Amino acid sequence: MIIKPGMRVINSLDTKLEYGTIGGVVKDGTETLLLTCFHDVFHSPEMKWNDVSPTGASEVSIFFDPVYKQAGEITRMLRGPRIDLALIKPNSGITIDPTMNLNGATKGKITLTDADIGNTTLYKTGGATGPTSGLYQGVRPQYGVPYPYDGGNDFILYNLLKVWGSGGSKFSDGGDSGSFVLNGLNRVAGVIVLGDANFSYMMDALAIEVNFNINFT
Repeated sequence: MIIKPGMRVINSLDTKLEYGTIGGVVKDGTETLLLTCFHDVFHSPEMKWNDVSPTGASEVSIFFDPVYKQAGEITRMLRGPRIDLALIKPNSGITIDPTMNLNGATKGKITLTDADIGNTTLYKTGGATGPTSGLYQGVRPQYGVPYPYDGGNDFILYNLLKVWGSGGSKFSDGGDSGSFVLNGLNRVAGVIVLGDANFSYMMDALAIEVNFNINFT
């Protein structure tokens, strides 16, 4: 089996099939792993949002049309003020194809600035909406996210980057969380974490590297 960025991923115990997206390849030390969102592989009230390694809940399945197949395990995950992320190690015998689009694999990260607002086109491939493009629209200082199983309290994510979909279409939708967001040179600007009626929001690539201690390749 071959895993590519943009494929759907669930926790193997998730009977509701509430999927997210395999974003792409990162380095955790010397190990090559796959990155997605923590909430993409969260599956039940038995797991708590601050569990780093919840017992018996580490296996993930990936959608190989027309079915989900067990394909890897979570090695590490974390939700914090700047991140909502999980690392996946593919099972033995599974090949990773890092190709993102016609330009091939990712080429490291990029930090967007005010000069990019309204000027820089971004691209993603998600498990729900497939390939889309949009324009960078700056930073949202904080966003209260209604995660499940948090007792009704919003969890605050800080300094999310905003993207507006091209042509009036959504840049992302439910199920696209975890998607890598690239510029035209295939450098990672961020990872989709949520969206609303106006914008898609991504975690900043630099903040991901610093807070999750991984590196984009």
